[in-house]
Amino acid sequence: MKTQLLLVVLLITSTGWAQQPLSVKEAQDVALKNNFAIRIAQNNADAARLNNTAGMAGALPQVDLSSRDQEMLTDINQSFSNGTEISRTGNSSNSFSASANASYFLFNGFKIQASKQRLDALQSIGQQELLIQLQLTASQVTAKYFDIVRQQRYQAALLKSQEFAIKKQEIINQRVQVGLSNNADLFQATIDVNDVKQNLAEQELLIRRSTVDLAVLMSLHPDSLFTLTDTIVIDRSIGLDSVLRYLDSHPEMIAAEQRSTVSEQLIREIRSQRLPSIRLDGAYGYSRTANEAGFSLLNQFSGPSVGATLQVPIYYGGSVKTQERIAQLNASSAKTETAMTKQRLEADAIKSYEAYRIALGQLDQQEESFILAGQVMEIQLQRFSLGQSTILDLRAAQSSYEQTAASVVNVRYIAKLAEIELKRLMGTMVF
Repeated sequence: MKTQLLLVVLLITSTGWAQQPLSVKEAQDVALKNNFAIRIAQNNADAARLNNTAGMAGALPQVDLSSRDQEMLTDINQSFSNGTEISRTGNSSNSFSASANASYFLFNGFKIQASKQRLDALQSIGQQELLIQLQLTASQVTAKYFDIVRQQRYQAALLKSQEFAIKKQEIINQRVQVGLSNNADLFQATIDVNDVKQNLAEQELLIRRSTVDLAVLMSLHPDSLFTLTDTIVIDRSIGLDSVLRYLDSHPEMIAAEQRSTVSEQLIREIRSQRLPSIRLDGAYGYSRTANEAGFSLLNQFSGPSVGATLQVPIYYGGSVKTQERIAQLNASSAKTETAMTKQRLEADAIKSYEAYRIALGQLDQQEESFILAGQVMEIQLQRFSLGQSTILDLRAAQSSYEQTAASVVNVRYIAKLAEIELKRLMGTMVF
């Protein structure tokens, strides 16, 4: 375990000056820890979880403190029935008040219940989208990892083809020196060597680009270099029925169903505006007003108060009805999207399984053809050295070997890609 953790640290700090051994499991682990898209999905899931509280749904009372201190300077001119008159300019007065207020909805048309269920659904969506991103990232990393393995295997076949071309060139060169061959054959052999070298250079470029893509998926420095330790091994035990059975539990299906739930709860919240609401209010207040002159020099009171507010909606200009219609359309769209998601997942499963089945059926034949092509190339080279075959026979054998090498690595990779997609659909992509 310590060794694996050390490897992860080395991968994270790698800047391209050293190649690190890397298995597909280790590549997944690093990507699942560092990938930027996963971090965003995790933040979204955490935000939805934090937002899902009774307070955000309106189920808890609201409490606040308020105070007000006002100083006034006024002119007073008062006449009373007993004949007293007060006339004073620049009268100073102070008014101070403070209160603690609390309010709680006893009933608001079931809006609280609908809001809480909507928040529950949003939290579930966040969790499912995180699972979707985890499976997707693992699939992308695995596919890119084995793409590099495929390119490296084809590169190995090209290296063998290069050895063959060089041996052919050496044999022809020896024949030219003793007068048993002509310069045209030697020139053609040199062209064949150069062609293979060009193919190898192009293959090296493809491998390097794919390595950069893998590093980016793992959120490492693009210059990171790896020595891949796994080969493309196909799991032949996947059945279509097992994939289709899982689809109802797939995170995309659950997320789609939860979005439909959110839409339905929004309809309930809007409908609650048509029902009466009852709010319980309570407060404890203090007020003091002091005047330098006038009828009242000091007015002070304090104490609790409690009351209830009944609000009955009568008419809101048709806005509630409009909001409800829009919400119903959105709910209908959400249900349609759920059906579309299920159809898409089933289609993806069937297409991937067909590619998986056909590739497996071709794989054994392609492997056999590749082995035979290598043997034919060696035999033709021996026959050519004995003067029993022509340069055209050698070129045909070499071309056949390169073509079968490309075919076998591509078929194996297609089978692996289909396997990866099927496991993603089954939710088992993360090893």
